[in-house]
Amino acid sequence: MNYSDAVLAINAVIEAENSAGNVNPVCLTRLLLRGGPAERAVLFLHGFTSCPQLFAPLGNQFFDLGYNIFIPRLPYHGNVDTLTQDLQAMSAEELFAFVERCVDLARALGNHLTVVGLSLGASLTAWLAQHRGDVDLAVPISPMFRPYFLSRGGVGLFVALAQRLPNFYIWWDPRTKEKNPAVYPYSYPGFPLRAFTQVVRVGMIAERQARRGQPAAKRILMVSNACDLAVSNSAINNVVKWWSRGDQSCVSAYEFERKYKLPHDLITPECPGSRIDIVYPKLLELIQTCEIC
Repeated sequence: MNYSDAVLAINAVIEAENSAGNVNPVCLTRLLLRGGPAERAVLFLHGFTSCPQLFAPLGNQFFDLGYNIFIPRLPYHGNVDTLTQDLQAMSAEELFAFVERCVDLARALGNHLTVVGLSLGASLTAWLAQHRGDVDLAVPISPMFRPYFLSRGGVGLFVALAQRLPNFYIWWDPRTKEKNPAVYPYSYPGFPLRAFTQVVRVGMIAERQARRGQPAAKRILMVSNACDLAVSNSAINNVVKWWSRGDQSCVSAYEFERKYKLPHDLITPECPGSRIDIVYPKLLELIQTCEIC
């Protein structure tokens, strides 16, 4: 795909989101262009129940450095109705196909492509790193290969059990529910169990594939958070170890220290406990260094 076709295709998606009427205006797919193909482009993949706004401030900083920026809206995310049940239709396979298409589009925006994702977006970034040799740098940030409370052996059992349970709704905070102060105006305060099961499946598949084969991406930077209470850091460390077995990719890792007490969502400025004064400069430094390693 050439640059013009990619821009037309992405703008058509944005136009469709605008016309649909059910997408929160701040959650529309984002496209920031320098006026033509740039030397480097970044594809950002947001997290579960969030939307492109999550990466907007960081994306703006990369744009100011000369990058073309593409932040797509994951399927069923970003609705005006934050209590929507639409997420229950989401599947791991649909997400994989979606991000493959996003890479096809983003690849035309720059000579070198970096993919950055957080949480679910990071699991999808890791999956892309496994499959796409045209990704120059993959940066999974706190990927949910599995929730912190599940062992590698228990994740498959959880998925099998969850698919048989009633599809009940789960609040991020059952005490405050939709009034959760940690949820931003564009994020969902909860999710159907079926949707979370697919998030776990994405991570489980990405972790298993990393264990069984070498990644295709040219370079990988794994970023984790020592204080993360949402994802398994042991799973993250295992994936880094497996990816480092061969010499097909340049693999590096960085962990934000426990002393910073960072939340799982260490990207969104509005997140309680967020320290973007620490996180953003470090990510900019790490990514720019890895792009030329």
